[in-house]
Amino acid sequence: MNQRPKPGFVTQQQLNDKRRGFLIRAALTALVVVIGIVIVVVVINQRSGEDTPPVTDNVSTEGGIAFGPDDAAVTLSVYEDFQCPACQQFETLSGETLRDLADSGEARVVYHPIAILDRVSTTRYSTRAASVAMCVAEYAEDSWLDWQAAMYQQQPSEGGAGLTNEQMLELAANAGAESDELTECVNDVRYGDFVASTTRQSSEAGVAGTPTVLLNGEPVENIMPDGLRTAVQEAQ
Repeated sequence: MNQRPKPGFVTQQQLNDKRRGFLIRAALTALVVVIGIVIVVVVINQRSGEDTPPVTDNVSTEGGIAFGPDDAAVTLSVYEDFQCPACQQFETLSGETLRDLADSGEARVVYHPIAILDRVSTTRYSTRAASVAMCVAEYAEDSWLDWQAAMYQQQPSEGGAGLTNEQMLELAANAGAESDELTECVNDVRYGDFVASTTRQSSEAGVAGTPTVLLNGEPVENIMPDGLRTAVQEAQ
């Protein structure tokens, strides 16, 4: 015959219920902690990925788009903004010289597209164009120089929206770069955060405007064709 428990007496069933409740609460707490850790790790990985350049043969470890031999005695680092009128003039006058120096092996030419003129565009054109530059480098590196030349030939006026993504993709297609992956990269502005990071780093490195050309880290005063050739020859 079962006996009723005395007042204040805790039965084995009640102890088991309390123990089960404690274990459930502990398990839920541990699960919340694990989920929190996973979220933090994912966010950190995503943030680090946003500032990461594409991994291709012609993209340097610093995220520049490089042409010419890796072991060249001279490296020319070229900082440009696709919205910059002076950069358009520079490329018109000296772009072919930079190609020749890279093709001949006299110098390694590394382009750094940056965005310092978003303020003169209604659509952050400088950032969008620089991001497209990284996309073309990732998916069609052999077409990059021809695409870049076309971009400066079609440079929009300051104060407007700039070229659309479709127009930049059309210029890429005309240069031989066309794929679904490239289109997705462009429309996502995939390298927008990387461009922002590169722009900040260039400013910290002393790049005060565009175009700027550094020879082995030192500014080149005369960036016209003869000046570039002379500077490279003297640095050999």
